[in-house]
Amino acid sequence: MKKPTPTPVLAPRKKAALKRPISITLDPAMIAELDARADNRSERITMDLTRYYRLLEEERSALRAHFLPAELCAIIDVQNGHWYAPRLSHHEITANIEDACRLDGLAEKWSIDGPALGAKLTALDLWQITALADATERFWHAVGEGDHQRDPARALD
Repeated sequence: MKKPTPTPVLAPRKKAALKRPISITLDPAMIAELDARADNRSERITMDLTRYYRLLEEERSALRAHFLPAELCAIIDVQNGHWYAPRLSHHEITANIEDACRLDGLAEKWSIDGPALGAKLTALDLWQITALADATERFWHAVGEGDHQRDPARALD
């Protein structure tokens, strides 16, 4: 008896990306949030982070038209070493910008209108300010990892 000839595949099968187990520590409130949404915590965390990073990417893209390159450089400059509270508000970045303009000459350093930048920051919604904070964290993390050629004017890319 002849074996059936296999049907040819038109495209090579892609290998699934390998998932790597990691360990994280969560407070009880975060665990309760996960458990309220799914039985499989790992899959839920992956789904939530995928959604979160997509939202950040969309907001960063929208923010590119919101700030002048020099304004973004000033924000990145001021936020060097800043640790953001988990419940972020626009007041953190705005206060840092206003203080740096008043005390350290930030507006002159970057040739920006400090009060106008403060007003732009105050007008941001929670997702926008979160995306901006994320951009500054990503920028300074990359610099800390050795990427000293990174352009702060392109931090929202």
